[in-house]
Amino acid sequence: MNQHCPLSANPRLVGDPVDTMTGAVVEAQRDFRLAGHLPLQWWRHYDSSRVDQKFSLGWGQSHDFDCWLRFDQDGMRYEAPLGQSTHFPPLLEDGQRVAAQGMTLTRLDRTRYALQERGYPIREFHFTDFSHPTPLARLVKGSHAITFHYDRQRRLNEIVDSLGTSIDVATREDGLILGLSIPKTEQRERRDLLRYEYDASGNLIAGHDGFGSRFSMAYDAANRLLRKTDRIGHTFEFTYDADGRCTRTAGTDGVLDHRLEYVRPGELTRVTRGNGGAWNYRYLLGQLSSITDPLGGVEKFVYDEDGKLIQELDTNGNATDIIRDDSGAIVGKRDPLGNVHAEPREPNAPDPRAHRVAQNAAEYEFGRLINIEPRHSARPVTESTPSETNQAPESYVEKANLFSSANLGFVVGRQWWPEPSSGRLFDATGDLIQQIDRRGNSRRWMYDGNGNVTKFVDFDGGAWKYQYQSWNHLVSEVNPLGLTNRMEYDSQENLTAFIDAGGTRSEYAYDLKDELVEVRRHGQLRERYQRDSAGNLVGKYAADGRLLMLREIGAGNLLTKRALSSGEQQTYAYDEQGRFLNANTNKDAIEFEYDALGNRSVEKRNGRGVAHDFRGWRQFGESLWLDKFQIAQTQAEDNTLVISDPTGGKHRVRVLADGRVERRYSNGTVETLSYDELGRCESKTVERMGAKLWQRDYQWSGEGELRQVDDSYAGTTRHQYDAAHRLRGRTLPNGQQESYRFDDANNLLEQPGLQDVSLHAGNQLASAGDETFDYNDRNHISERKTAREMIKYFYDDRDQLIRVESANGVWEAEYDALGRRVRKTFNGATTEYLWNTDQLAGEIAPDGRLRLYVFADPLALTPMMFADYDSVDAEPNSGKRYIVLSDQIGTPICIEDAAGQVVWRASIEPFGEARLASENRIDFNLRFPGHYWDEDVSLNYNRFRFYDPKLGRYIQSDPIGIAGGDNVYAYATNPLCLVDVRGLTSPDCATCGGKHPPSEECTDDAELIPGFNKAESETIREAKGILSSEQMAAIREAHERGESVTVVIDGRTVQYEPGLPASGMTMFGEDGFLIGREAFSTPGELEKTVLHELHRLNTSESSGGVSGALATNETKAAADFADRGAEELNR
Repeated sequence: MNQHCPLSANPRLVGDPVDTMTGAVVEAQRDFRLAGHLPLQWWRHYDSSRVDQKFSLGWGQSHDFDCWLRFDQDGMRYEAPLGQSTHFPPLLEDGQRVAAQGMTLTRLDRTRYALQERGYPIREFHFTDFSHPTPLARLVKGSHAITFHYDRQRRLNEIVDSLGTSIDVATREDGLILGLSIPKTEQRERRDLLRYEYDASGNLIAGHDGFGSRFSMAYDAANRLLRKTDRIGHTFEFTYDADGRCTRTAGTDGVLDHRLEYVRPGELTRVTRGNGGAWNYRYLLGQLSSITDPLGGVEKFVYDEDGKLIQELDTNGNATDIIRDDSGAIVGKRDPLGNVHAEPREPNAPDPRAHRVAQNAAEYEFGRLINIEPRHSARPVTESTPSETNQAPESYVEKANLFSSANLGFVVGRQWWPEPSSGRLFDATGDLIQQIDRRGNSRRWMYDGNGNVTKFVDFDGGAWKYQYQSWNHLVSEVNPLGLTNRMEYDSQENLTAFIDAGGTRSEYAYDLKDELVEVRRHGQLRERYQRDSAGNLVGKYAADGRLLMLREIGAGNLLTKRALSSGEQQTYAYDEQGRFLNANTNKDAIEFEYDALGNRSVEKRNGRGVAHDFRGWRQFGESLWLDKFQIAQTQAEDNTLVISDPTGGKHRVRVLADGRVERRYSNGTVETLSYDELGRCESKTVERMGAKLWQRDYQWSGEGELRQVDDSYAGTTRHQYDAAHRLRGRTLPNGQQESYRFDDANNLLEQPGLQDVSLHAGNQLASAGDETFDYNDRNHISERKTAREMIKYFYDDRDQLIRVESANGVWEAEYDALGRRVRKTFNGATTEYLWNTDQLAGEIAPDGRLRLYVFADPLALTPMMFADYDSVDAEPNSGKRYIVLSDQIGTPICIEDAAGQVVWRASIEPFGEARLASENRIDFNLRFPGHYWDEDVSLNYNRFRFYDPKLGRYIQSDPIGIAGGDNVYAYATNPLCLVDVRGLTSPDCATCGGKHPPSEECTDDAELIPGFNKAESETIREAKGILSSEQMAAIREAHERGESVTVVIDGRTVQYEPGLPASGMTMFGEDGFLIGREAFSTPGELEKTVLHELHRLNTSESSGGVSGALATNETKAAADFADRGAEELNR
């Protein structure tokens, strides 16, 4: 029923698991699943403390549907699998309900009762004999149900799933289940789903699934589990003391080795892990009160007078509050920063405060304006690389389970989002086995017995293979070229080594709490970490032991101070939601403010910067730069977005009926663009005065290979790729051939202008052409030499490039506390940079000239235009306007002036080298999205690193290690599609496994309103926008006149009907709602009505019109939310 193991979040369980208080071995294992409107999931439960009782799967073992309801002397009693019982008071009337232990029991009528529990479908019980308990009759979710049938002895003999498929259940005379199968019909053959075997004592000893996989168990004379082997052959073993308590659990290879010592039974249990770390679990009155870790940190648990958990305190004393519903079930947790996380937590759920960056070409140019969502990860992972809120890139390194694939929450292979409504083929168990895109390309997946993906064939026919060992640990992945990455793990399942296909080995060491404390690369120590009791990084040391930095941690485990060994200090202050208020260095002070919706409204450095006014949540209104230069956005009646630049020019953006995007610039140029469902650009057309000036059409493969570019100006360019989608050749319009070549580790060995490349160990560049390279102990290039000159590079303790010495002079850079470059000085001439989060919003030249960039959206990274001024004191309307036209990934290639004349043009090579036209009349340094060409040092500044387009690689090691890609120096191997916008994540990683981790330097505005989850927060913000809109004012006026009116507010159809005898009614088909006269009956009712209807629209699976007055579970949830949300609206 619940797709995740119901035991996984219980802190008192350790190892495979074992209950640290009772010593019982417990298990909840899903043996099979059938897809359907309501999936049928067969969970098997085991508890070694109940082996004196025989259930439907043997001694101490049962299944999820083995639950019963009975009448007793003072009410009713629910018996869960394995006999755990919950008492309910008597229910005397139909519709009456009562709650206990997180469950709600409702009397439907005299013979029918419904049990509700969070995370599960409704369980229905139907009585035919009140003197005996009755078994589960139905599982119900919405209009879908699974029905259970029994023989005269009340033994389960048939299940009818939500698709109407009948499943036979075979049982022995003693009630033990032998198997489940789908019977033969005229349309299909009989199919076994599951077969069980038992020993002579009645213990379940083996199971066989419908795919031929087998799992097995062995027991001692007391029916206690001694050994279990999963479907791919990995075995766990258990030992017990004389009292039947488990004293050790471990895999036969030592994985998850836990030894338990019951020092004071029921009060103190000591658990020693395989790495030697001892953990003390303390209990009070049967409740877990604290856990003391091997390093002395104490995690505490607080309960109310009824024994319910109400708070968890981490080892630094930060409190997480437990949120329960009326039944007492845990529905969420409020972390120390006020963020609410729904429970049970999805293992692959995104960090609600993770920094959001543009991730595809549509977003590079338009941000969120055209609603293209980023693709998902591809490598089989269940945990991302570390994503601690507000941690610096230097603290991000590879972590345990980076390559674990057990119980995938999503499939391997590049996906699109939202998920397509067609083209996806699942097998009978619900596993995705084929995906077909709109072009007819197909992907395929294969799985092992444990559900791990073993083979993935991508849209372009490339086959990716995965191998597992031990407890579902991914130990190798082989790409379509046969190149293999390998992984190694310790007994605690931490990743200890990653060996790329070229042989470079990265190694990791952990403390007794499994926190990363040491990194080695290609046999050499790179750095060591010091951590506090909560695992926060507080000190960082170089290979030779020298201190790089110390970090102070404040409330909420947020970084408050960083002190570099050079003497520089950076300090940080936050609001109650953990958002930056100040981020200061010795020289620069940044201040932030936020509006009532949570938008970042002010960002100023040393008093200069920007103030924003938003029309709604993430709905940009206007910005005021340097207290005088205004950029504004307004919505015209035809849904055209009008963007006003600082000079007064107006530019218009709209989405056409066919889905294309049109930009009409103030100089008369009209640009029309189209994107596919992944945000890849399919065409660009530029027109002026009705005449087409230029058109490019882009032909993509299923996996993002840019196969062909048809350019009306330049001709046709064709690209060739290898089976792993790495660029290997280009045919230019004149027939000229270009070659690109990589080694096994994705080091670029050849491109036009690059040849004779040789490498040191660890993927470090030794030579290229006539240049040689040396690296420092931080794995960054320190010198590059030719026969004619030598260039020296110097870095600070945060690994940022701060000085370059060459024959041309001395170049220096300064960075703010968020890691953004704010100044560069070359031979005494200083350029200053203005930032808006990740956007380079402006620059002030050494002679005082100001350039301001204008973006279509706060998320975008490619400006649509810019304005040049003589100085910051110039009048706004005195600026010179320039229009930016870009290629398929948002790299600028042409700039027009206010008259439509081309003043700058460039041809961009695949790896970023720009070939500038000789007739260019202005300087322009923006390149790939997020890249800035620095002529003084011949490098691209790429936020956290510097990139050399001539070498096609970075001069610095990735600050987040292999979390950003297998090769810490490599750029994308398919640069015509993929962009590294911040120098942290290889774009290949974005589609082949890695996730973009957040960092303290770029934490996004918190999306959550305290007390509400992400979806609820967005609904409240949407309600605020609707209630404050001009259209809602029209509804209020119509109410006063007693007239009907229909308006559209941000795409929602809202209709007022004075004759509607209710406050509201949802119109699902029209994505809107009706408002009735009762919405104006009492103060605050209108706010509740809007919140209620938006909640229904955003969460309901219903269709058609549904009255807000109907007393359904769905509307009750909406009403509860409306009450809470109204309080937030009125703050």
